[in-house]
Amino acid sequence: MSAPRTSRSAALVFGAVMTTFLFTFANVSCQGQRVASLSGAQLAFGTQVAKSDVWGNAKQENVPAEPFALFALIAAAGGTALALIGRAVRRLTVAAGLGGAFLLLILIGKLDRDATLQSSGMLQVSPGFGLLLAIVLFLVAAAMAWFAGRSPQPTVMPSRAPDKLPDVT
Repeated sequence: MSAPRTSRSAALVFGAVMTTFLFTFANVSCQGQRVASLSGAQLAFGTQVAKSDVWGNAKQENVPAEPFALFALIAAAGGTALALIGRAVRRLTVAAGLGGAFLLLILIGKLDRDATLQSSGMLQVSPGFGLLLAIVLFLVAAAMAWFAGRSPQPTVMPSRAPDKLPDVT
């Protein structure tokens, strides 16, 4: 596969990562009962969630934007642009892929910790399909960008044996 073609493929994978932000990133549950599901876009930009109390009274609660989700989305957009530029910025493209995956891994821990602290352990946050797929695609895009600029070096074998062997003494 040629370098420009692989570079475009990495750009497509980064584009697929941006698409995963429309899928479920976090499932919030209380004692095994799902309370809310948040997409990556909702986590990145903030949203409002309907919350009901014990008596069934519903009110809107604001969910603030998560900086790690926003920076991961920016890393995906930046990775797409860098991959389209070509081989010259290959290392930056790899850094965007690895950085995005790392940010999403931090996001999982942060969401779980925040839910535990705010609810005294009553709420559990589990990663959704979109979040896990985004991490895998970030790593795939980083690998594709890493190998995009590499050209296989042919091994040159001598066509005949040397006339004189070196002295070993």
